[in-house]
Amino acid sequence: MRLNLFALLIFTLCTLSPFAQDGPKHPQRGSVSFGAAAPPVTENSSHDLRSAFVKISEQVVPAVVAVMPVAFQGNSSSGKTPQIQGIGSGIIISRDGHILTNYHVISNADSAQIKLYDQTLLTAVKIGADSLCDIAVLKLTGPIPVEFPVAYLGNSDNLHPGDWVAAIGSPFNLSSTITAGIVSALGRTVELDLPYQYFIQTDAAINPGNSGGALVDLNGAVVGVNSLILSPSGGSIGIGFAIPINMARRVVEELVYEGKVARGFLGIEAQDLTPVLAQALNCEAKSGAVVTALSEKSPASKSGLEAGDVIVSLDEHSVTNANELFNLTAAHRPNTKVKIGFFRGGKKEHAEITLAAQEKSKNPHQNSKPSEQPPVKRGVTGNKCGVAVSDINEKMRLKYGLQKNMNGAMITAVTPGILDERAALTQGDVLTRIKNSRGKWTDVSSKKSYQNFTDNLADKDIVVMQIQRGVQTMFVSFEITNSRKM
Repeated sequence: MRLNLFALLIFTLCTLSPFAQDGPKHPQRGSVSFGAAAPPVTENSSHDLRSAFVKISEQVVPAVVAVMPVAFQGNSSSGKTPQIQGIGSGIIISRDGHILTNYHVISNADSAQIKLYDQTLLTAVKIGADSLCDIAVLKLTGPIPVEFPVAYLGNSDNLHPGDWVAAIGSPFNLSSTITAGIVSALGRTVELDLPYQYFIQTDAAINPGNSGGALVDLNGAVVGVNSLILSPSGGSIGIGFAIPINMARRVVEELVYEGKVARGFLGIEAQDLTPVLAQALNCEAKSGAVVTALSEKSPASKSGLEAGDVIVSLDEHSVTNANELFNLTAAHRPNTKVKIGFFRGGKKEHAEITLAAQEKSKNPHQNSKPSEQPPVKRGVTGNKCGVAVSDINEKMRLKYGLQKNMNGAMITAVTPGILDERAALTQGDVLTRIKNSRGKWTDVSSKKSYQNFTDNLADKDIVVMQIQRGVQTMFVSFEITNSRKM
C-alpha cells in the first residue's frame, strides 16, 4: 500500500494577496485565548448518536473552513500571476482570527484565501509553520466577521479506541462535509519523513481536501487535526490519521507567541521494550523505552542514565514505547526540568533532568531507519547463541565504514531456522556487548571473548546483544532453546 498525504487536488481560479513578507509582531505569551470556552454539545448524547452528530453538524461545522493556498507563478519581467494550488481545510481557533491547518496544505503557497461556512471569502497571512509535525497557523487580515464561530479544543489524552468521532472538512472541494466513525487506534506512526508523529487512527471517511480539518468527539470538542490517509487509490478506505490536538495546540502556541517551535531534548537513542528484552534486562515493566545510546555531554548522559536503562515514565506520564518518549520530551520547552522513572538491574530509579534544546538538524528518529545492508548469511555458527562472529579486520572497516576506535566482533552468520530478532541481523552489524538474565554485561572485543561467553550459556537463558549498525545502536534479545552448539 502507498501512503498518500492529502494531495491538494481541486484547482479553482482565484485572485489573492500575497502573504506579508514581514510577519506580524508576536503577541505576549498567554494573551490569546485558543478555542471556545465550552464544548458545543454539553449533555451526554452517547446513547443518541443521531442527536450528537446533528448537534456537531450545527455547532462545529461552521468553525471549520476551506483553505485555498495560492502561489505566484512567472517572473518579474513578465509579471507574476496567482494560481490556486488546491484546497485544504482549517479550524478557527481564536476570536482574533487564528486558523489551524496542516503544514503541507500551505507549504508551497504565497498566500491563502479562507472560505467560511457562509461562503464569505477572506484573506489570511501565515503566522508560522512547523514541518516536523505538519502543523501551520494562519491569521485573517482585516475585520473579523461578527458571526465568527470558534472551535472548542478538547483533550486528546482522554481518547480511547472505540470512541465515536466525526471528521469535518472540505474533501474534493465539498466544503462543510462531516463524516462519522470511531477511533481505530492511538499512538500510530507511519512510514513518512515526519519526525514527530503520534497519530490518532480513525475509520471516519477522510479524503483529499480534508487535510487541516477537525476530528471531533461526541461533545463537539476538537481532538485531532486530520492529516493523512493510507490508500492505494488516493481516496478513503477507512484508514485515516489525525494529529492529536494536545500536540497541535502546543505547536500552535509556540508559533503564535515565538514564531518557531522549541523542543526539549534528552540526547538518547531508544527502542521499544519487548517481553524477551525485559527478561534479559531483569525489568519487571511490561512496556517502556530502552536506552540504546546516549549523546556525549547530553542532558541524559549528565544525569547518569546508561544504555540498557528502561524508561517507564516522564513526569506524570507513563512511557509505553520509544516514540512516545520522544514526543513527550519534545512537548516540553528547553531548560524544563523533568523527572524520569526507569528500571536498572531490576530496581526502579528516578532521575531529574533539565532538557536541552533539540538541534534543528537533528531528527530524533534518524538513527532508527531500516538497514540498507542485506541479511547475514545462514550457516553453522559453532556456538549456543546461533550467531557467528569474527574479529574485525581493516578490510571490514573500509567496507562498512567502521571507525578505527570501533571495538567488537563482526556478525557473520545466523543458524538456519532461527526466526526471532536474530533473523534481522545484517551484514556489517558489530556486536559490542552481551549479557544474559543471570549476569552482568560483558564487553565483546574479539571472537574469543564472545566464545568464552557463549560457552557458559545454559538452556532457557535469555540473552541480549548490543549491536552497532552504522550510527545506530540497538539491542537484539532471544532465548537459548538448545544449549548445544549450532
